[in-house]
Amino acid sequence: MIVYESETKVFIYSGRITRSKKTFEMIRWFIGSQYIDNSILLILGEGEEMVKCTELAQDYKKVVFKILCHSPKLCKKQGMTPCKTLT
Repeated sequence: MIVYESETKVFIYSGRITRSKKTFEMIRWFIGSQYIDNSILLILGEGEEMVKCTELAQDYKKVVFKILCHSPKLCKKQGMTPCKTLT
């Protein structure tokens, strides 16, 4: 569950985590930015650079990853949370 105060800004990225989308660079920018103190970066998706990005963000609780799963049957099989119950 993501908990934040009313003044917290939430930056949301939804899509594939790939080199062409520059997700790694976005995370690096967020970590080094002035916004990290009162913000959360929520990343919805997965992709070829997932490991690289999660390793970069592992020490930062304000960078949150959620993998989207659209099929309840597939979600259950893979131990994932369906989109509509994502917290």
